[in-house]
Amino acid sequence: MKSALISGGAKGIGKVLTLHFLNKNYHVTICTKSLQSYKDASIYFKKFTNKIKIVRADVSKEKDVIDLVNKTIKSKKKIDLLINNAGIYGPVGKFENNNSNEWIQSIKTNINSVFFMCKYIIPHMKKNNFGRIVNISGGGATKPMPMYSSYCASKAALVRFTETIALELKKYNITVNAVAPGFIATDIHKSTLLNKT
Repeated sequence: MKSALISGGAKGIGKVLTLHFLNKNYHVTICTKSLQSYKDASIYFKKFTNKIKIVRADVSKEKDVIDLVNKTIKSKKKIDLLINNAGIYGPVGKFENNNSNEWIQSIKTNINSVFFMCKYIIPHMKKNNFGRIVNISGGGATKPMPMYSSYCASKAALVRFTETIALELKKYNITVNAVAPGFIATDIHKSTLLNKT
């Protein structure tokens, strides 16, 4: 059975991706930072108990990522597919009015997390001479979006990081792609509609 690891797999796009790969007979490990999302996912994916592992982890923190990868490898011996889906908009509004800590946290969540996940998973993929990595980018990577400076900066960085490591990993039969799925009415979008200033 193939093994997939999906960050932010408990809701939104990640939840749909998780369901898709469970139905394709993958073993799927998902992580979520929120206790409520963890509980909700445990109920939603109950019928897949033998094929899914749900872990609470903050992928913007290196230690959490190391623990997550180690648990997945220990349980399933390999990771064939990594989907870096966890992401946030960060502060919305004129950049000079943004809270500095929130701005930096957006960078940590949207790009540092992808770096950490790739850093600790790729050695296992190299060992197997196989791997597929998909990084979820977004509109912020393709055009300026006023009032979303941290989101745009982090997603643009994500795309260039993806392109760079794709070339580094080509010879190991590991592909790396960035996918911008377009606007989807998930919680992350809804939460910003009332905050534009």
